[in-house]
Amino acid sequence: VCSSDLLSGFMIGHLYAGHLLELGVIAWMPWVFLAAHRLLDQPSPRRALWLGLAAGLQVLANGLGFLVFTIYPVAALLLTGALVEWRRAGRTHGGRGAAWAPIRRLLAACALAVVVALGLSAVIVLPFAQSLAWSIRAGGLDYGGASAVSLLPAALLMLFSPNAVGTGPDNSYWLDQFSLHNGYWHEFALYMGLLPLLAAAAACLYCRRTPAVRFYAWLALAGLVL
Repeated sequence: VCSSDLLSGFMIGHLYAGHLLELGVIAWMPWVFLAAHRLLDQPSPRRALWLGLAAGLQVLANGLGFLVFTIYPVAALLLTGALVEWRRAGRTHGGRGAAWAPIRRLLAACALAVVVALGLSAVIVLPFAQSLAWSIRAGGLDYGGASAVSLLPAALLMLFSPNAVGTGPDNSYWLDQFSLHNGYWHEFALYMGLLPLLAAAAACLYCRRTPAVRFYAWLALAGLVL
């Protein structure tokens, strides 16, 4: 999956657009998610340090611009994992009160990971926090600005064929003509191969009881709808 993502149309499209630094952030995403899963499997200071290290290095790769694609999903993953562990421990120990011990360990490990990540990336985070109030985005974005590059439904065709709506390099991309704002080709180049799509469908069909499969299926659905 990681290899198909690194060679996907989205990555190649951003190379074409000259977004080299953003790719540094994306390259760290699989390692952050892996560290988060390992922390959920067995909360410990060592695994918290690995998560904090991966997250901190991701910030150092290119600041905070693309981090929303990691922070929100990883936070949701850890929260979901904590709730699942709470319910499992409650059933095992015969009461929800006894389930708080593993939750406290997980929360302490997450707090350690956050401290490590912030400490490692403080050279970027602190100046960013100071200058944010004077930036053009200090007041946030209105709905029009926030949805300017929303996914066009027809762009989903590029999941199955990289040339379904044309390509940017040869100026055959035509989907931007139907966008109210900017239907950038490199933002919608979703093709990553048919085998990964078939593997994802097979996982949802045959491994749907696996917590990680259910989480990522719902995450993909939420991302598509939102």
